[in-house]
Amino acid sequence: MSKHSVKGLLVIFAAHSGAGKTTIIKQLLQKNKSWKFSISATTRKKRDYEKNGRDYYFVSSDKFNELLFSNKLVESENVHGEYYGTMKEQITNSINNGEILILDLDVLGAINVKKQFPNNSITIFIDIPNEKLLTQRLKRRATESEKSIEKRLSRISLEKKEKDNFDFIVINDKLRSCINKIEKIIKNDI
Repeated sequence: MSKHSVKGLLVIFAAHSGAGKTTIIKQLLQKNKSWKFSISATTRKKRDYEKNGRDYYFVSSDKFNELLFSNKLVESENVHGEYYGTMKEQITNSINNGEILILDLDVLGAINVKKQFPNNSITIFIDIPNEKLLTQRLKRRATESEKSIEKRLSRISLEKKEKDNFDFIVINDKLRSCINKIEKIIKNDI
């Protein structure tokens, strides 16, 4: 029996850019086939390896504003100059259908969704052992300019300040161990 008032569970992840959050989420979803992934709408450009409707809904600024003003998003944020938002319909459907829904959000979006669905969500912050490692990971990704990397690194102080508002903080020092810890957290909460 679920510990939550309604049967669905939102598992909300946030992390510093380069902390390994995307890799962790993908592996959790591969291991747990019934878990779903929340697909956010974004105005940012699609990366070569991404698919519209699988990784994000890539939309124009006008379309994003339309979603926002018609109250179809539970949260939205401007992150690094691009807009991201979580679709309300997907959240409520998952909760009502008793699904485990994984959300990949920035720290403020994660806290915002948790406030709206406190009885149906847990928040997990993926941390890194040190900032030097974070910078190395971002540069190794080679998907962004030096300016973009600087923008991402500039958010670290905000993220550090907010991470104490999360239900769980897990350090990604060893990927397999980190994934196992998170999987236990989620399974203990359902």
